[in-house]
Amino acid sequence: MEALLLKPFILFVLAYLYFRKWMNGGSLSKVNRADGKTVIITGASNDIGKETAIGMAERGAKVIMACRDVAEGEIVRSMIIKKTKNTNVRVMHLDLASFQSIRKFAKTFLKEEERLDILINNESVMGIGRTLTEDGLEMHMGVNHFGHFLLTVLLIGPLQKSTPSRIITVSHWGNLWVRFNKNDVNSEKSYNRFNAFLQSKLANELFTVELAERLAGSGISINSVHPGFFRSDTGSGSGSLVTVMWRIIRDILSAIFLRTAKSGAQNTLFAALDFNLEYTSGAFLSNFRFSTTNPDANNPELRSWFWDYSEKVTGIEFPKNTWIPDEYNLNACKKREAILNQHGVY
Repeated sequence: MEALLLKPFILFVLAYLYFRKWMNGGSLSKVNRADGKTVIITGASNDIGKETAIGMAERGAKVIMACRDVAEGEIVRSMIIKKTKNTNVRVMHLDLASFQSIRKFAKTFLKEEERLDILINNESVMGIGRTLTEDGLEMHMGVNHFGHFLLTVLLIGPLQKSTPSRIITVSHWGNLWVRFNKNDVNSEKSYNRFNAFLQSKLANELFTVELAERLAGSGISINSVHPGFFRSDTGSGSGSLVTVMWRIIRDILSAIFLRTAKSGAQNTLFAALDFNLEYTSGAFLSNFRFSTTNPDANNPELRSWFWDYSEKVTGIEFPKNTWIPDEYNLNACKKREAILNQHGVY
């Protein structure tokens, strides 16, 4: 009897271990180095931001941890230095829910740092009740898109000086489930926390593809990435007893079924460091390969409208005529388009 029960148990365990291996995905080879490169990672004190910072530090990069909570960032910084033996890790304050904070961060960075090789727009707000940023924007859209939009445009200068350079924005595969509502960008007419999150992730896609078009031939590659469904502390906090109980259940299920933050960070590291992606731009990457993009991201009229809208909201204008397209870069962009077409992305 015991033998009969043992066999299905062993099969169950083996099946679960296989599932965990599949769910966690692969990992980027440490052959992909980042020596001499300066990297900014937003939201670098927790979840995949922290794991991305560890991965970059392990590969020799100078890591700028852009954190809202500096004290927490310093604790993580100490851990990273101890773990990687790379002392070239710095914490800088950045609150993406404040345009003033973003401008102050960029001003300080431009004054104190000479180059920027990789900008990783990682920080994300997910699944919270309707809250406004310091500038009166719905929090998901304000942090996930507008904050990163302003930061990126402010840092285009050092990215151009450090070419070939990269801009990576952490999006989410769930953006494929929605269509962009240009009549309610900030969820003022109706609000659903999950729709608000997914719309902000679709905004990341519109931004990525449009920026790739505007910087074609510049030597800056711009891509977005889905980190996978991973265990996260994002959206946690106090609440009613029912809410707390739900979070406990959620955390247990997440530990069983979702990938780790370290596994999720591998896709970001892939987008930032893989040799073959140096001149790939405008792609949505998932599990180390090209993924289908939302049809709205391939709508040039919508992208252009949303870009102008984002400039108006953030009070910044994209720098024009600050670089001359390089023939090699343009040819690389054409090659990139052929690759994306081959993978059925366009």
